[in-house]
Amino acid sequence: LTPHLALTKQILKHQSNCSLPMATFTYRNRFGLGSDLHVYAQALCNGMEALQRVRTVGNWAWMDTNRCTTVSGKTVDHNLVGSPMQCYFARS
Repeated sequence: LTPHLALTKQILKHQSNCSLPMATFTYRNRFGLGSDLHVYAQALCNGMEALQRVRTVGNWAWMDTNRCTTVSGKTVDHNLVGSPMQCYFARS
């Protein structure tokens, strides 16, 4: 997907800035899909404020396991390595 909103473009630019240090975000919130997305969005905003990129780790309960088996054409086990949000946001 191509971002169209100014904030979305700003988040993408920030997350793509490899000169920034990485902060780890671990999913701990299990109060539903909306709550998880809210907490993840807040983590992105906090990361931007702290000048850190946000990397997600751990299993995301709402990940579509049928759709999210590859990243950039490579088979990935998101429970073992990488970011579970890479399925939806390739640069996360």
